Amino acid sequence: MSISPVALHTGNGLFIPLIAATSILIFTKYNDTLDNRLSFYDDIGYTKGYYGSFSNITHLNIGINYMLRDYLSVGAELSQVYVSGSENNTYGIGIRLIFRFYPLNKENFKLYFQSGVGLQYFFENFPQQSVFFGDYLEGTKLNGSPKYGIRTEIKLNSNWNINAGLWHIHFSNRNNLSAERNPGCDAMNLVLD
Repeated sequence: MSISPVALHTGNGLFIPLIAATSILIFTKYNDTLDNRLSFYDDIGYTKGYYGSFSNITHLNIGINYMLRDYLSVGAELSQVYVSGSENNTYGIGIRLIFRFYPLNKENFKLYFQSGVGLQYFFENFPQQSVFFGDYLEGTKLNGSPKYGIRTEIKLNSNWNINAGLWHIHFSNRNNLSAERNPGCDAMNLVLD
């Protein structure tokens, strides 16, 4: 059995984390002493597409996160994307549902895995034809945008945190307009803020 990163998030980016989160909620006890349940976050990143489109992708995500358990949270983020390169030059806006799973959740150090899925609307069709492996397909304005990865938060003092993470982001329309209109773009993103 092989596992490819694309298969983990395109078809299952919502269902696997949703099943895991639901199981955790059913089989674990609610902690009514949990502090700071609600938090806000942002991450800014740059990446270069490595599959389908080799475009430069700059993005800003602003989100809200709610702790359901000591090691599970759910949230939503607004996403703004700017894509530039020889084939693509467009902006996109979107929204994404996020689940976070915390194997380490201490006051001064957090490590979590995140998985989420949403929709991204681009002002021009994305991705454009890239001729990647003979790819002459053109994308659409509305795309799915699954995102998953790992991140750490280190609390330096009451005012300062250092955050670092590695995200994988995918854009495609999942054959909604036929396979002839479904090129995709995959990108790895290093985030430090």
